[in-house]
Order: sequence, then structure tokens, then C-alpha cells
Amino acid sequence: MASWGESAAAAPEVVVAGRQEVEEEFWVRGRARPVVEPDIRRQVAAAYHAPVPADHTLFALDVERVLHASYRFRGDWPSVCTRWPVPREA
Repeated sequence: MASWGESAAAAPEVVVAGRQEVEEEFWVRGRARPVVEPDIRRQVAAAYHAPVPADHTLFALDVERVLHASYRFRGDWPSVCTRWPVPREA
């Protein structure tokens, strides 16, 4: 999984990949931007399941593309892919 640390803040794009132990994967591509508004940070921290340290940066991810690949069993090929947004036909 992507790390939402300083490298995500410096990078114009963030790609998140799914876990490899399961028979499916997903990728989310978009742009990460830091959220600096104190009220939004407080709302997100209040809704989170664990305390959020003050030195952790909150990011918003503007999702551009998502791909989900599923397999019948490990090693199966090709995968069945679902994309968002749905690709336009040429």
C-alpha cells in the first residue's frame, strides 16, 4: 500500500495497489493534496478509529482511475478486470 507521508505530499500522483495474498487486486490512481483546514482535520480525526497524532498530515485523494482485477484461483490468468471510469470504445 502507498505510504501517505512526505513522499506522497511531494509526488503529483499516488498509486495504491492491492494486497498480493488474495485472489484479487485493486489500483487507485489520483492526485493527493494536503488538507490544511483545521475544522476538516478535527472532523476526520473524530471519525477515525484511533487517535491521530498532531504531526500526521491529512491528505485528500482526488480519484482519477480505479482498476479491480479478480482471479478464480492463485495463478489464474487472465484476470477479470473492472475499470472506473469505464473506458470509452474507440
